Amino acid sequence: MSFNRIYQHVQHELAEVETEMQGAVSSLSPKLQETAVYCLQARGKRIRPTLAILAAKLGRSERSQVVKAAAALELIHLGSLVHDDIVDEADARRGQASVNRRYSNQAAVLLGDFFFARSLALAKQVGVEAVGVISDIISTLVEGEMEQLNRSFDLTLTQQDYWERIRRKTAHFLAECCRLGAIYSEGNPLSPDDWHAFGLNLGLAFQVKDDLLDFMGSKETVGKPTKHDLQCGIYTLPVIHAMEVSPNREEIQLLITNPGQDGWDRVIGYLHEAGSFQFAEQRATDLITEAKTRINPLPDAELKDALVTLADLVLSRIS
Repeated sequence: MSFNRIYQHVQHELAEVETEMQGAVSSLSPKLQETAVYCLQARGKRIRPTLAILAAKLGRSERSQVVKAAAALELIHLGSLVHDDIVDEADARRGQASVNRRYSNQAAVLLGDFFFARSLALAKQVGVEAVGVISDIISTLVEGEMEQLNRSFDLTLTQQDYWERIRRKTAHFLAECCRLGAIYSEGNPLSPDDWHAFGLNLGLAFQVKDDLLDFMGSKETVGKPTKHDLQCGIYTLPVIHAMEVSPNREEIQLLITNPGQDGWDRVIGYLHEAGSFQFAEQRATDLITEAKTRINPLPDAELKDALVTLADLVLSRIS
């Protein structure tokens, strides 16, 4: 089953999510409207609204409520990507020029803020629980990004530091998407906390895989420049693992702070020798296995299969 097969279960709701987002970002400012539409056109996988909708479908839910919640979640994601690209000085996102590149850093800051504001406005229409979840997601994302910024080029990072950082940056968001869908799903076979645990493990694995793609992917498939994290001093699991176990750890540390002409290639060679990429892949696999155990009690074979396949596709994705 591909992503397209998974979307068959939520295609009607996702179409309504797109409509909700288009309506939510309507603005009296023509330039802001243009910038928002440009960003929405660069469609991603819509994993976050898909998770919320699938979780809600396992119980009895009011469709319009779930759609608004899903749209609010995706607007947060878009706002965070716009802000990330400013911080990273990125030129591309999803195969097209980033908002900051096409327009300006100032326009991108304002657009990200606009998305956050409209996300909260949608959440208010859903209910007080949704407002709380959306607010918590935004603050946790900011904490994760600030921690990453503060610890850039920090050679003392541990695996524990890494897991906490990606929990805040990525995993907590996916976990709350699942939990929010369950909150508005009466008679759901899993509790909101169970859904949160599924999403948390899924999100951790998703970020580990994303970090691996930064080393092994290509700009054409990933949709943005690769090997960016290492060059910016953002040390992810393969690098941290190698610095802990490699007999060449001192040279790795020297190279990532002063790479010279062929330094990055040598670092990647040392990571291969230390088995650090395989280590990270195995950790992602273990997390997906744990995520799937969390949804074992689900009785609906078709929707459960879609969730299991979504989890498996996290490991096999190339973009």
